[in-house]
Amino acid sequence: MKSGRGLKRCVAALKRCIAAFCVLAMAGAMLWTAGTAEIIAAESLETGEGVQYIVETPYDKGIFVENGIEFHYVAGDTWQGLMMVIPDPSRVFVGTPRDTYDGQAGANATAIATRYGALAAVNGAFFVDENYVGNGGTPIGVVFSEGVMKYGDTTSVWNVMGFDANNTFVCEAMTGEQALARGIRDAVHCKPILVQNGQVTSLNGASKTLMDARTAVGARADGCVLILQVDGRMAHSIGATTKDIAECMVAFGAVSAGNLDGGGSVSNYYNGGKLPGIASSYGKRRGPNAFCVRYEVKGDVTDEEISTEEADS
Repeated sequence: MKSGRGLKRCVAALKRCIAAFCVLAMAGAMLWTAGTAEIIAAESLETGEGVQYIVETPYDKGIFVENGIEFHYVAGDTWQGLMMVIPDPSRVFVGTPRDTYDGQAGANATAIATRYGALAAVNGAFFVDENYVGNGGTPIGVVFSEGVMKYGDTTSVWNVMGFDANNTFVCEAMTGEQALARGIRDAVHCKPILVQNGQVTSLNGASKTLMDARTAVGARADGCVLILQVDGRMAHSIGATTKDIAECMVAFGAVSAGNLDGGGSVSNYYNGGKLPGIASSYGKRRGPNAFCVRYEVKGDVTDEEISTEEADS
């Protein structure tokens, strides 16, 4: 009899847990949708001058334009996220926690964006993380920032993802020496390469099926930069696989794209706060770099003047 009552109590407790999870999931979805609607309404009068609009994709749940960037709320079966479309690739660069990599701890996207006075930033590349206790200060692969190779050797082959001196997006395997010869200005090592020639690559490994928070960068044929960040490990967004984000990139017209660090390393920054609609800004793990977006340059104002204004604000 006692065992029967115990079983009933276990079943009842399980039902309560399931009910609680469902409530949380619904609440998360409602908050995400409500936040989306509020922002779209607030920005509905934006003209989006200079922004090249794209065809709305099946992933789109709402779009708004601000600071010369298209923000697309996107969602799949198990995930929700935000896609930024940036028409001017010269605005996108790789920021680092400090000028040199000397073993000190890394930083999250907010800290790196603040260092450069950037408008927006998402976490960057993978880092040395033995026994999951790495401090985010030692990157894996190469790091190019503002025309300088800040980390890596010249002989090893890495998936170099970033931009050359002509602001052309690059995402392919090459050595550090080849990257220098190509005139790479800003880049990191990505893994895996998600899209090549407009097609999803033959993805391998656990990330193809593992659902988690994700960050990815790509570009369209017209040069527009695509930056995707996906929530994960949450009731309203379990997470995406690398296949999920690769397919989303292709839907947005990406001809090339690569995957950055994800999971607990996901962090972001936007204009003094966080990216709208993204809740997975854990800030738990610091990283070695970040993909940053500069403020728009309007009129005769220079990048240096903008940086000074932002630093003083």
